[in-house]
Parts: sequence; C-alpha cells; structure tokens
Amino acid sequence: MRSASELAYAIRRDGYVIAEGLISPRETAEIKTSLAPWLRGEKMGRNDFEGFRSERVYALLAKAPPVARIIEHPVVIELLDQLLTAHYRLSACLAIQVHPGETAQGWHFDDAYVFLPRPRRMMGVSAIWAFDDFTESNGATELIPGSSGGPTSRPRPTTRAS
Repeated sequence: MRSASELAYAIRRDGYVIAEGLISPRETAEIKTSLAPWLRGEKMGRNDFEGFRSERVYALLAKAPPVARIIEHPVVIELLDQLLTAHYRLSACLAIQVHPGETAQGWHFDDAYVFLPRPRRMMGVSAIWAFDDFTESNGATELIPGSSGGPTSRPRPTTRAS
C-alpha cells in the first residue's frame, strides 16, 4: 500500500488515484452486508443524472454503521489533511448501486458547486469505494486524467479509465 503522501502526490498530478487494499475482505463483506437492507432495487434515482436505474442511499452512518471504517480510515484522513485546508467536513455519505440498463452519466466536475475559476486550489475530494469490480458493463465511474486543474468549460474525454 502506498503512503498518504504518495497518494496525495498522484491526486495533485493526475486529479485522481486508485488505492487498492485499504480494507480487508472481511471488512468489505461486513460493509456490504450492512448496506444490503438499503440496496434492494426499490428506490431508484429521480432524474437522468442520478440515474433512473441507480439506487442512491444517503445518511449511511445512521443506516450502516460499519461504513464509518472507510470514512475514518487513517490513510484517508491523512490524505485529506494533506489535500484540504483545516476544518474540512464530510458533506455526503452515500451508496450508489447501478443496475442493468442504466445510462451513462454526462461528464461533470464533482465540485461544480464551487464558483471560483480554474485553476484553483482543491476545494473538495470525492472518495469512491468500489465494493465490487468496476467495469464498463456495470457502470464504472469514468474519469479524465488531469481534468481537475483545467478550465471552467465542461470536461472533454481524451482517455477513459475505470
């Protein structure tokens, strides 16, 4: 496993990093089990962006307490301490499960709520924990390396990574 400093360097350079093996298979199974009652294909997204074939479950700390392990993970906290200014906060803690037939989300910046011109300092970090393999066929998150430091225009794909 790479150190938080190495992960922070990769994020600053590329706009993302993939950090494998931060939690054990047992911890992954416990988190998935705690999420299962909330991810039963009953409450799909409300619009095309959320996905009409995707479930989004919010307030996970109240519903699935084992999720705290990934929020409070020491490597994640150390990484955030290096990337963000003091007193940052958790703004959302949700699970998303993409179901067959979902359409791809349009390209977007996760920090579109920040109305400061680019390039600028990092204002937030999105952490995605893949508890199942991410593949194109199951709706994996796609990204554009280096787009986080770019202009304010919409990102345009040059490379896709899962």
